[in-house]
Amino acid sequence: MTSDPLNPAFHSRDPDVRRQAVHQMSLRPQGAPLTQILEALSDSDWRVRREAISLAAQSSEKDVLIDALLGRVVETDNIGLRNAAIEVLGMIAQGKVDKFEQAFNGVANGARKFLIEAMGKTRDPQMIGSLQSLIRGPDANAAAAVVEALVRIGGARSEAILKEQLSTRDLFLRVAIIEGMTRLGMQVSWCELEPAIEDAIVRRISAELLGRTGDPRALEFLLELAADASPQTSSAALRAIGELAEGSEDERDEIADRLGASNESFRHVVHEALLHGDTPTRRSAAYLAVLCRDESSLEAVIQAIADDVAAEPTVQALRAWGPGLVEPLLMLRRAEPRVWAIGLELAAELSARHAEEVPNSARDRVRSLIERDLTASTDIVRAAAAESLRWGGEARDCRALVECLDSSSHLVRAAATSALEALASRVPAAVEDALRCADLDGPGGADVAQVLSRLDSPAAVAVLKRGLQSGDPRTRRAVVQALAMADASDVAELIGYAIADEDIDVQIAAVRTLGQMSTTEANAP
Repeated sequence: MTSDPLNPAFHSRDPDVRRQAVHQMSLRPQGAPLTQILEALSDSDWRVRREAISLAAQSSEKDVLIDALLGRVVETDNIGLRNAAIEVLGMIAQGKVDKFEQAFNGVANGARKFLIEAMGKTRDPQMIGSLQSLIRGPDANAAAAVVEALVRIGGARSEAILKEQLSTRDLFLRVAIIEGMTRLGMQVSWCELEPAIEDAIVRRISAELLGRTGDPRALEFLLELAADASPQTSSAALRAIGELAEGSEDERDEIADRLGASNESFRHVVHEALLHGDTPTRRSAAYLAVLCRDESSLEAVIQAIADDVAAEPTVQALRAWGPGLVEPLLMLRRAEPRVWAIGLELAAELSARHAEEVPNSARDRVRSLIERDLTASTDIVRAAAAESLRWGGEARDCRALVECLDSSSHLVRAAATSALEALASRVPAAVEDALRCADLDGPGGADVAQVLSRLDSPAAVAVLKRGLQSGDPRTRRAVVQALAMADASDVAELIGYAIADEDIDVQIAAVRTLGQMSTTEANAP
């Protein structure tokens, strides 16, 4: 019998040489014998053990290896070997619940948790039946290990077992179950959760579960947690309150009223979270600050929106604030441009939607600020002023927006186009009149064509025909696309000429537009 050529390297004093030897063993078609696998798993160097785990997972003698590893898990004092054995069992012991059950016979309580850990590592639902009996046993460490194993395996059966044990008198086990439920993202009803959180220690780790109950009765506990000295606990509570408020549609008004009546201490916590919290906490804090109607946090809320941190519910809550928000928004006119841009648009919208409730003086100030900011130094503010004119409708509004279409800023032109399209559905005559002398050769030629396409009138078609002579291919392409609204034979003929345009994109647009027009007109000579 010849000796293994890798044997000297396998027993080298250099751990990297041993690691490479184990790797070479894993490349052999026949694998490695059980004795070498177990020896490699018990190596003193973690790098060798890591390589040995991969080697063991490839073994063709799975049953024999599992029996050997189960013995090592409960008998060895070698922590490295035990941890490596648990990892390998997690990889190869699926469907072997009977072997685990046999391994529990005669095992001291202190070692049971290691077998349970290995069962959880398999993520095998077949293990759940055995784990269920162990969670009710006298060994507290084993019961906690069962919770961890059930969390790893997951699924409806695991969640049901955790719920059954939620009201256990063992505080240590209850804490483990709460943490496990939180990690699983479980939703537990208020009636199920309330008895389990009588203890203050448990309450401090229950914030996420409280937020998922959807029950307003959880709010008082969460408000208490929000005032906790621990930033981690306080932030978790704020996120949970936000989730509770967003998820409870039927009780949202009740929750909003309670938050609106909250004390200054809570509002201060929310404000600090808005300024210094992580992204999820800032998102919730922005929403809560609006529900609290906290004007002192308004700038920070708008900043969160500008940073793309605040979610849509926050914007909707700002709109629901109503006419009373207009004056505070106008106070933001000296804030940084992104904040003021959002504030101006929102103030214009609210003053238009609640015209009868907003004082004339406030509406006049909104109008004055819009006109002032149409010539602001920053694009984002000019764009916001242009967008805000969508709530107008006077001839001067339309003319001002058409002037914005000549801007060199794409942001400003896009905002003006959006506002004109909105006005075209309400005051088409005013928009049409303002566009009669629009410059189709300017930077906003294509935008002019886009707005004209919404008017569907002879005058609009006449302006569009001029655009076919534009020197900008982008404008010509937009004009051809806009003319699809007109099923007139002369228009079809003009679009037919565009098929011979020097720009390929204009040619493609012409072919597609002719396809959209009625067959009779498109085929006209």
